[in-house]
Amino acid sequence: MSIKTNNKLIDFVKLYFFSILIVFAVSACVSSEDEALYNSSLAMLQDGHKDKAYENLKGLCSKFPDDERFCKDAELIRSELYRESIEFVKVKLNANPPVTVPELKAAEKALKRAALYATDKTEVSSYESKLIEYSKATDTIVEGALKSSEEAALKGEYITAHSRASRVRNLNPAVVGPVADSYGKKAVEVNLKKAENLLALDNLKEAKELLVKLRNIDPKNNKIREYIKTAERNDNSDYYMSKGDNSSESQELEKALSYYMKAVAFPDARQQAQAAIHNTRSKIISISFKKGVTYTQQEMYKKAYDYFYQAFETMKQLPMELRAMINVPKNELELYYDSMYFMGQKALDEGAYGQSYLYFDMLNNLAPTYLGLKMIRQTVEGKLLDRALKSIAVIPFRSPAGAPEIGFQITSNIMEAVQGNMKSDVRVIDREALEVLIEKYGLDADGNVNTAQKVDSRVKIENADYLLVGEVLDYKTETNMQRNKKKVRVKVGETKVRNIEWEDWKKEADAMASAGKEVPKEPAKYVMKPNYEIAEYDFAFHQKTSYMSVSYRLVNTANGDVVYSNSVRVKKDARDDSTSGIDLGNYKVEMKTAHLPSDIELSGDVRKEAVEKIAAQVVEQFESQNEVYVREADKFAATDNYKAAVEMYIDALVLKERKGEDASPLKYKASEYLDGLLTD
Repeated sequence: MSIKTNNKLIDFVKLYFFSILIVFAVSACVSSEDEALYNSSLAMLQDGHKDKAYENLKGLCSKFPDDERFCKDAELIRSELYRESIEFVKVKLNANPPVTVPELKAAEKALKRAALYATDKTEVSSYESKLIEYSKATDTIVEGALKSSEEAALKGEYITAHSRASRVRNLNPAVVGPVADSYGKKAVEVNLKKAENLLALDNLKEAKELLVKLRNIDPKNNKIREYIKTAERNDNSDYYMSKGDNSSESQELEKALSYYMKAVAFPDARQQAQAAIHNTRSKIISISFKKGVTYTQQEMYKKAYDYFYQAFETMKQLPMELRAMINVPKNELELYYDSMYFMGQKALDEGAYGQSYLYFDMLNNLAPTYLGLKMIRQTVEGKLLDRALKSIAVIPFRSPAGAPEIGFQITSNIMEAVQGNMKSDVRVIDREALEVLIEKYGLDADGNVNTAQKVDSRVKIENADYLLVGEVLDYKTETNMQRNKKKVRVKVGETKVRNIEWEDWKKEADAMASAGKEVPKEPAKYVMKPNYEIAEYDFAFHQKTSYMSVSYRLVNTANGDVVYSNSVRVKKDARDDSTSGIDLGNYKVEMKTAHLPSDIELSGDVRKEAVEKIAAQVVEQFESQNEVYVREADKFAATDNYKAAVEMYIDALVLKERKGEDASPLKYKASEYLDGLLTD
């Protein structure tokens, strides 16, 4: 063995014994209590108490950093704790939103735990941002659903309110749960009464549908369950046929018909039920005709109409072969039609256009081809519209001295604008009729009557309910121009001159060359000096302003009162600039002329806007005239003045129909007073 090999062996033995000494030294420092803590921590780890075990081992590692057991085990447990926490977070937050609030809270808790054991916060920060994003998404959905359910509840739709809240209940049970339960309780409370009424009326299918919805809300409610059993038990053809037969025997034909209609839905009774339906309808038709004839003889024409109309409408539902078997009282009907036409004509002659309208309308529903009916209906409707539409005479507006023609122009424009607004309940008197009014009453621009004709200068003017009078206070278009001169310093050329830097260099270079020093690089001996001149050119700012000021008022011709007054001021500006242009050296400005609208164009825009404002304000005063008529009609009806009430209701009706609105309730209301007027 060589000396070199022996030396290596000796070094190895020394190192080995040194390591043994280190271990013994460390082991000698670890107390029995620390060893016991280490062993108990390993036991905790086996029992799943990783957090506590980690804290213990972390402390031992800090106390004995040279003992690999403590630090290595502590690091392994830390890594496992982080992995468990972050994996839980990933499961919750890698799912598509929305995520429930309980899951978000659990993810938040796990994320905080992961942060405690993270050595790199990048992943934790990423999921913290995602947690905020998902929380906002969930909150938005929940808030939207709660708002939507509240809107339904305000309408009394508690089943819908409960349904909308329940859809997001799992997202935030603590918040949504009590709200959904409250709506559910109210839904059952309100709709159970409806279900009971439906059951009482034997509307079993509808009742069952409602009850099933209530059962979904309150599945343990015994009353709901019993009602569903009742509906299911009785919802069959035998039950409906039996009920129909009983009702038919007691002459409750409409009720019997409703039962047979329900029975026909069942295939096993369809033929039998259909025959019963035809038979019952035939009975209803026969009875309706008889009652119509009876009421005609009693001159109760509206009552008679109701039964005749019912008879004809029911006949439409019979097969053709069965219609031919119906005994229609043709002679009595002809007499009734003649009476209705006579009553309508009489009311028209007396100026009771509302009554006339109702008689002819009922006659049209029963016998639309009655001779002369179409033409006379048009006459009545025209008179009604003339009466119902408030009429306005637009008196030519006063003009300012500087624009004597503008008063007539704006008057014409206002007439067209108001008349063209079909939403208004107002009619503008046309130009020819207006000229007649002005000539007849000597109306001045203030709407006053010529004092030579009427001492108090006020009179009820025929054919005009209101006068629109006004004055154009100001109407001008002005043009202003501000001229200026712009001055700029412009480079016009260059001159070659000696470079000062070269002069300095030359002196230094000569001295340095004499001293034997290195001479710096020579700069340019000549440079180009720019030449500047002051350039001047014209610049102008142009502004055109057009404005109009109009004052007007609406006068009631019945008493001369001013019912509305206002003033309108409109102003419009147009601006631009112009330049004479310049082309000097490298500086160039193109010549530009100002482009402004003409005086006629700008003043026309001003006049148009003023007219639109005035027309809109005037129309607004009459937009709800039909509602005024209804209120007046109700007052007349309350004092038993049914004749006036009928006229007012029909005035309101024609205005609503003119605007395309449903006026059938008004027609029904007015027609109910017709028979009573004949007995007054």
